[in-house]
Parts: sequence; C-alpha cells; structure tokens
Amino acid sequence: MGVAITEILLKKEIDIDFLKGRTLVVDSPMWLYQFLSSIRQRDGSLLTDSKGNVTSHLMGLISRVSNLAQQDIKLAFVFDGKPHKLKLMTLEKRKEIKQEAEKKLEEEKKKDLVAEENERRRKVHAQYIEGRAKTTTMAMGGVGAIAGGILAGPAVAIAGGIAGAGLYRGAYSHTQAKRSAEKIRTTKIKDLEEKEKEEKDATKIIMKILEKEKKVEEKPKAETEGGDKH
Repeated sequence: MGVAITEILLKKEIDIDFLKGRTLVVDSPMWLYQFLSSIRQRDGSLLTDSKGNVTSHLMGLISRVSNLAQQDIKLAFVFDGKPHKLKLMTLEKRKEIKQEAEKKLEEEKKKDLVAEENERRRKVHAQYIEGRAKTTTMAMGGVGAIAGGILAGPAVAIAGGIAGAGLYRGAYSHTQAKRSAEKIRTTKIKDLEEKEKEEKDATKIIMKILEKEKKVEEKPKAETEGGDKH
C-alpha cells in the first residue's frame, strides 16, 4: 500500500501449513520486481528467450506459483491502477534511484571488463618473458658447454656450463640481476667467438706448414724417380 504502518502491525510467525486451503492476495508488481532483480545470469544480465524477450519474472512466477499450488494455496494477483497525483513525486524519485542504480551497474561492468583485460595482458606478458628467459638461458648454457669443450678444452666447457647455470638463476631474479646476466652472457659469447677465430687461424697455419712439409718430402722423391728412368 505504500503506507508506513509496518511498525504498528501485529506480527506472527506462521508456517506453510497454516496457509493451506486459503486464498492469498499478491502484490503483483512487488513480486515481478523481486524476480527481475534477483533472477539473473552469471554476468548479471536478465534471462531472455531466443528473441531477446525478458523471462526472469516469468521463471520466478512459474516456480513460486507451482510450489504454492502444491500446498493447496490459491492466489489473487493485484496490480496497480493509475497512480494518484499525490504519489507522482514518489514515483519520480523511485525512477531517479533506478536510473542511478543502472548507471552504477554499467560503470562496475566496465571496470570489471577493464580489470579482466589488464589481468589477461599481465599474464600473457609474464608468460612471454618467462618463456623467453628460459629458452635463452638454456640455449646459452648449452652453447657455453659445447663450444668450450671444442675450442678450449674441459676448463672452458666447465666455465660455459657454470655460466649457463648462473644465467638460468639470474633469469628469475629482479631486473638488475637480469641485466647483469645479460652482460655476462654477451661477454662469454664474445670470448668464445674470439677463441674460435684464434683456433681457426691456428688451424690454417698448421695446415700451411703441413702442406709445405709434404711438398718438401715429395720433391726429392720426384727427382729420384726421374733419375731412375734415365
């Protein structure tokens, strides 16, 4: 009724059996509003049919009416008529409250969407950084061990393996540690490249010496064979 007399009414707790066989008068707009505000999907939107028509209130009515009918309780639904002019201000205030609530709901939805998107980007970026760090560290550790063994013997191989292990640990430390690890890795690569170059140069020199020695050995042999023919 919209009349503030609740405090002066007598209250009595009853159970469902007390209402069996009785006819109850229902404030229909109140029920409909209750169903529309409480029966929602997970994202907060109303239930709808295949054509987009709202069905939240219908689902609520079907469920409640069927349950009460099973208890032999009859219902008489009452709807509001044309509002009295004395209630226009109250209705206008309710409308403003509803609009404000809908506005806040939309703002909260937008905030949730932005927060979810930011969280998704953060996770993707973290996974990318972690994967890149692991791949780079494992690759450098392997290169350090293999190149060290081939170019400069067991000592460099051990150093390369230790460098790889150190870089692996550094990949999970803070930013400063990552930068330090990057510098160490770059220095190791340069050292390996220089040693590889020195090794290649030494190999070329050795090959030239061997070729000269071979020519020297072949020359007397060729002269001897030429003398025997004569």
